[in-house]
Amino acid sequence: MTTQPSTNAGSDPVALLVVHGIGSQEPGETLRGLLGGLRLAFGDRLAIRQAAGDHAILSGIGRPVHVFEVYWADLLGGEIVKRSFDFDRIFEVVWFPLLNHRSGRLSTEICSRWRVLWWTAMLAPLSSLLCAGFWGAKFLASIPTGFLKALQESKARPSARTKTVGFLETFRTKHKDPDRGRTILDDLMDQVVGDVFNYVQGVARAFPGESERNRELIRHVDEIHVRFLRTAERAEKQGCREIQVLAHSLGTVIAFLAMCPDVRPARSTIGPAQLSRFYTIGSPLEKIRFFWTRLVEHSRNGPAIAVVDRLIAADSTHGGKSAMKWENFFSRLDLVSGPLQKLPGWPTPTNHPARGLGGLIRAHVAYNSNPVFLSLLAEGLTGKPSQIRLSLFRRLVHSLMAALESLILPAVFLALALMGLAFMGGIAWLTGWVVSQPLEWLDLGGWAQGVRIYFVAAILFVMIVVEVWLGRGRAEELYTRFWAPDKTE
Repeated sequence: MTTQPSTNAGSDPVALLVVHGIGSQEPGETLRGLLGGLRLAFGDRLAIRQAAGDHAILSGIGRPVHVFEVYWADLLGGEIVKRSFDFDRIFEVVWFPLLNHRSGRLSTEICSRWRVLWWTAMLAPLSSLLCAGFWGAKFLASIPTGFLKALQESKARPSARTKTVGFLETFRTKHKDPDRGRTILDDLMDQVVGDVFNYVQGVARAFPGESERNRELIRHVDEIHVRFLRTAERAEKQGCREIQVLAHSLGTVIAFLAMCPDVRPARSTIGPAQLSRFYTIGSPLEKIRFFWTRLVEHSRNGPAIAVVDRLIAADSTHGGKSAMKWENFFSRLDLVSGPLQKLPGWPTPTNHPARGLGGLIRAHVAYNSNPVFLSLLAEGLTGKPSQIRLSLFRRLVHSLMAALESLILPAVFLALALMGLAFMGGIAWLTGWVVSQPLEWLDLGGWAQGVRIYFVAAILFVMIVVEVWLGRGRAEELYTRFWAPDKTE
């Protein structure tokens, strides 16, 4: 007989587990940002006591609320992720939706065949444009990086003898330096885009190559889920008989998978707490389902939070219907987020368009100040309806900034892509110029010009066509190894 979750008493404390998203987050940063939004929602009646760096207790709003931050950025940060991002993963993953559809994993009920074909036709060439933009941005980032290195070297002015003795040593070690040519952009890609691939590949044990670092990344990804479960245990020890979960960006995928136990314990010594609400903001869960369908297939045992054979929190059911509410907030200008569809075993998400977040640059990180989100969060925590409105002036400023950002970002990306293409084309032109010099000496200027054009066309063809096609071949191999349905499924 399964023990049913306890019902919430009006004065019983409620726990809110907060899971942050991608990037180089600092401990407590996400908690502080959320508390700032809650101050906007509740005003002066909200009292906050900081019990620990990752734990705050709210009072003055009807019932005690324990807010816990589930911090995981350190597990996918630092030296372990350095040089982990590889643009080949982009060229490969754009083919995964088509492979998911062909294998039957991505059914027509989830996504129609024409939509899969349309997005594949769009994303395959776009991956080349993204690569060009990456090289353009890297070229720009190399300028201040090179300047700083030159400045550091100029501080030590060696003598002529020291220069002579050290020249060969410098030449020998420079080309062995693995960080040679790295810029701040490379660190950013490792910490942001790399988070997605490291997490997804870690969960699925799907790293393309075997290495000690990849095995360690798998252990770190497992530890992320352990931290979520330990935080739920902390909430239980604080006497919280109701648990709510708020997650942002990649954190929504982490929280979702952490609440999909492989086995749902049938018995528990203590009745499990009520898992009442799941708030997702800026969630890429539908995109994860589109590219890596396998990850979200085993959700029938959720939503529940279980440790080994003990059920900490579970969704209660009434007449076979889920009692947990799933509130998903997304913005049309947030390229990461989107409306979510129902997943097996889970309640149907209620999708809320969040307007006024900003443009393409800020929309993904501005949910904590959105009135719709704050109103529903405040209602969920207090059990009372709450209405929050921004002033007309503030709404107008948000609209103006959103319009500017939405114009600036595409223009910047296009400029970087053109710069990247020009950079690669310039290298090809220079190579062609060197090769064609004998033709110039023979007074065959027309042939020499043709050689240079050929080199430029060849490098652009390799970037735009060959890389995409090679990515498809690698994608099919990786998909067969890690993502295709098992014969027993």
